[in-house]
Amino acid sequence: MVTVDTRAMWLVLEALGPMSAKQMTATGEHLMGLIQALCPGARIETARIDESTTSRVL
Repeated sequence: MVTVDTRAMWLVLEALGPMSAKQMTATGEHLMGLIQALCPGARIETARIDESTTSRVL
């Protein structure tokens, strides 16, 4: 739950098969814009995790 005392939070966006990387990026940028409009002092960091940035442990 986010309250007036919240100082940190994680938001995870996950794309399903039909969503392209471009659409996912646009969705994330839209969400960041909304957060900045509601919380002007917010610090936002982003990271993209996909097959090229993850490794499997066998």
